[in-house]
Amino acid sequence: MCNRSDPAVLKKMEEKVLTEKYETFPTKIIIARRGDCSFVPKVRNAERAGASMLVVVDNKAENITNVIMGDDGTGMGIRIPAMLIGQSEGELLIEFASQMKGATLSAEFAVKEKSDFADIEIWYSSNNVLALDFIKEFDRFAHALKDNVRVVPRFVTWGCPACTPEFKKEECFSNGLYCAPNHIKDDFNRI
Repeated sequence: MCNRSDPAVLKKMEEKVLTEKYETFPTKIIIARRGDCSFVPKVRNAERAGASMLVVVDNKAENITNVIMGDDGTGMGIRIPAMLIGQSEGELLIEFASQMKGATLSAEFAVKEKSDFADIEIWYSSNNVLALDFIKEFDRFAHALKDNVRVVPRFVTWGCPACTPEFKKEECFSNGLYCAPNHIKDDFNRI
């Protein structure tokens, strides 16, 4: 589910999604377990295999309420929704789906409460040069919306404790706990 360069896995997924038996379903949903790679390759490969949505099953028993399915900086162009569900619920769903019976799955991406005020978090990384441009451009509108919108930019970092000392020195701080590759290589990495 993670490796795009594995055509056999992608072909197998495509065959499962595109089989005549499944053509009667208006929306094709792929279920995948969390792990082995970030969310983005899983979603992208599900989309390439013809899915209309991806459900990711957590790989550990935890409260997923505050788990964010973040973009690793390579998610531009993805057009299908994805959601994370808990491990126990996900295993039940996988078990049911393996029985090859028809089912209806309802997924809702809803706003919790209606309000005249919005909190917006903009997550970006060093891999997404357009995100910083967006934040700068949005600034001129943010002042006009200040009574109704609070925008909080968040910078995504990756932990890389197993990276080489050279990489950690160039791209990380706190000995690899927080890494964000600096592809432009300006004076920032010398701070």
